[in-house]
Amino acid sequence: MSPHATLEQQQAALVVAILDRGLDEHGVTVLDGLLGSPWQAGLAAYRNNGRATAQRALQAIYPVLRQMLGTPSFDALARTMWHQRPPQFGDLAQWGSDVPAFIESDPQLADAPYLADVARVEWTLHQTERAENAHADPRSFALLASREPATLRARLAPGTTLIASRWPVVTLIRAHQSDPPDLGTAAERLRAGAGECALVWRRGMRAELRSLPPEHAQWLRVALGGGSLQAMLDASPLGNETGTMTGWMADGITEGWLLGVAPLHDAEHASTHPTTR
Repeated sequence: MSPHATLEQQQAALVVAILDRGLDEHGVTVLDGLLGSPWQAGLAAYRNNGRATAQRALQAIYPVLRQMLGTPSFDALARTMWHQRPPQFGDLAQWGSDVPAFIESDPQLADAPYLADVARVEWTLHQTERAENAHADPRSFALLASREPATLRARLAPGTTLIASRWPVVTLIRAHQSDPPDLGTAAERLRAGAGECALVWRRGMRAELRSLPPEHAQWLRVALGGGSLQAMLDASPLGNETGTMTGWMADGITEGWLLGVAPLHDAEHASTHPTTR
């Protein structure tokens, strides 16, 4: 080990070498002292293994994006991400959140602007499967008979997320998940510029995806913001439609993203983390 190289310098040189960022002469000297010479062949194997690991990690998170880009282009994206935005944690399941922003910034993908939102939905599906566990409380709906809507809130499944897109992201993802892919409807909606609001939630151990009509998305957006049932009713583009709201709640119970209702200001309210985007 070189007596002139600190541990920090050794670690920095090793990272530069692994990520193939152009090791300078001082860095080579540091690694000669740390690893012994010759070390280049072993490092090349380690570097290639890292690239392959990056490809596998992102393939698991973004299967539809991989189909849409094609395997060679997707693998090139994974390698670039590995070099430019390497993992910050040992758990590779936490790596990959930068893919949507990376796609948006890539001029080569400017003619496919919907890809970034497809990636956002896929990342959200991945994250939602890692959300905390929660259980439905059917008995809590009895509060609807004894409490005013202004004092109650909807209790949503952890990880519940809304993603509003200018593009038919749900249709695109569903089309590529079918075997064989059914791209006709997705292509028509793309040409028509039909945007969709994607709802992602966790049912059991699996993340689910569906599109929501505008009025249902608006109610859920209020609920995600912590608003009361009355605020949800007031936000309806149809006016104060109790019957329609009842249907919305029934749908949520059936689908598993509405777990119950709760007093607006209870202790649990502060600990839930559903989101909207």
